[in-house]
Amino acid sequence: MRTAAIRVSSSDTPVQRWLPILVSVAVIAFAGVGAQRWWWRPRVSAAASAAAPALVEARDRARAFASARGLALSFDAGVGAAAELTWRAPGECVEVYRVRVDETFRDPAVAVFLGREEEHASWALALAARPSSSRPGLVAVDGLLMSLDPALDPVDPDSGAERRRQLWWSARAAGPAAPDFACRQRSWDPLEDAVALGWPALPDHRVRVGEAWLGGAVEGRCHETTCVDDQGQFPHDRPCRARPWREVLAGVSQGPPEVALILGNWDDGHDLARPEIGILTSRELLIVEGRPLRAHVRIEQRWVGVVRELELTRIDDCGDQTTALNDYYSGDRSGDSTDDQPDNRSVVTRIRARLRLPPTGPAPSPQTKRAEVGG
Repeated sequence: MRTAAIRVSSSDTPVQRWLPILVSVAVIAFAGVGAQRWWWRPRVSAAASAAAPALVEARDRARAFASARGLALSFDAGVGAAAELTWRAPGECVEVYRVRVDETFRDPAVAVFLGREEEHASWALALAARPSSSRPGLVAVDGLLMSLDPALDPVDPDSGAERRRQLWWSARAAGPAAPDFACRQRSWDPLEDAVALGWPALPDHRVRVGEAWLGGAVEGRCHETTCVDDQGQFPHDRPCRARPWREVLAGVSQGPPEVALILGNWDDGHDLARPEIGILTSRELLIVEGRPLRAHVRIEQRWVGVVRELELTRIDDCGDQTTALNDYYSGDRSGDSTDDQPDNRSVVTRIRARLRLPPTGPAPSPQTKRAEVGG
């Protein structure tokens, strides 16, 4: 009985005998086509993109930046190199970043048109977790952005020298971040600009080196720029909807430490070959240990002739694996300071102290209180 169960019956027709074989061949062929289309072809395409000159040059710049801070990077750019990109939320150690903003006007008439001069500003950003307010998958963070302009008094709440926010962190995003960061000349909130600069949205799946994906949404006033015509009018003959960021993984190192290099770009859909119209934005982001080591954004406002560059760099000694970076930032960086740019150690000390104080400055001493009541 057992032998008869596995033997083809002599009464089967040719179709019945060949049908199982044909089905098996079809399944194998389908699996082969699927593997080529959804596994091998994307790997080869990503590897070809990883060898593009723009990505190679970006990896060279990232190596040079990290090397100057004692960190040797070795990017894996071959076929199959991939990573799962995640953000590490700030913890007990207060993270500190330097934020630099520099503008270049196309000609003197731009200043007359805008009613202001070029912006050249430097800030410090401090981030610390609020464990009591955190939820599963979401970390509450206290954020403080402090101007490094010595002419501004951080104790005066009207000076604009400090911006404080209650922020949130997840594995894929941080916020609140300025939704129109990609297109605006200036944001009403430089702290939200800083979050948008250094912590863009990450994909929820593993990505290969050279692979591109759609990043965070671009909102707000950026929608309007997609519809404006050459004369500055809004004919609305097409949907006024700004596209999201386009991101590509330019390099990855499995570590330790874990390193990822991401390039991003955005434009408002106008002809990039015409230098007098449109907005063109690009970003280079180097992530080490789930934190930005350096983020650089260039926003080319062709309509008004303004090039706006923003840079965020880590300057603290909070790190688990990057001993070289910790040694670099905890060491004497007095050589980095200038008349208007204090050294990193003093910046870290000052902003960490300010983060622990109330927003309006230090509380009055008992002697001051007695004097105020006539005691």
